[in-house]
Amino acid sequence: LPIEVLSRYTDIEALHDGDSFSDLNGKKICSVPIPDRMDIDPINNTLLKYYEGGNCPKTVIIPYRIRKIGRSAFMGCKKIEGVIIPQTVENIGDYAFYKCTALRNVVIPGSVDSIGSAAFAECNLTAVKILDGVKCIDNLAFQNCRHLRDVLVPDSVTNVGFKVFDGCEMLKSVRIKNYKGKEGYLPDYSMLERLDNGSDSDYVNVDGVVFNRDMT
Repeated sequence: LPIEVLSRYTDIEALHDGDSFSDLNGKKICSVPIPDRMDIDPINNTLLKYYEGGNCPKTVIIPYRIRKIGRSAFMGCKKIEGVIIPQTVENIGDYAFYKCTALRNVVIPGSVDSIGSAAFAECNLTAVKILDGVKCIDNLAFQNCRHLRDVLVPDSVTNVGFKVFDGCEMLKSVRIKNYKGKEGYLPDYSMLERLDNGSDSDYVNVDGVVFNRDMT
């Protein structure tokens, strides 16, 4: 393999073109699978495009060290049921998983700073776990995920976009504790009785109407 390819997956400071080796730091290099379905920018550690193909695995493992899942990287992949996102990922781009209709669940690690616009829109997600550390959920991020039931938005999130959960018909509860967005710019939910902010929240839901904590 050219060093440029290998460098996407491991540190190669001591290697040079033409070197012969089978292990690095005590680990056999040949035992590390290098995905041929992924177009990766090694300079910016960005996953640009995933090519689904005929024998697509049900669960896709994004390589460690990827820092960004690019815009539309998985858009329209209809066979993927699960994706494992490593803790090196800092950004999930706009439309990254748009219309991945077989995608059932996803865990978004706390290393992710922002979830892009419509990143998971039109998926058949049933569960989303957003770990503490995520700061921004952009517009329409989970729009029309019609089987999504429960979402816990961690305390670290301070920016929630427009219609993030619009069209999520089975959504039972959404907890947003520390939302600090613009006044009057709360997410638009089709049924506000599903919004549960908790007793220590900055906002309170009374009979389907959202007030600030001071009820002013």
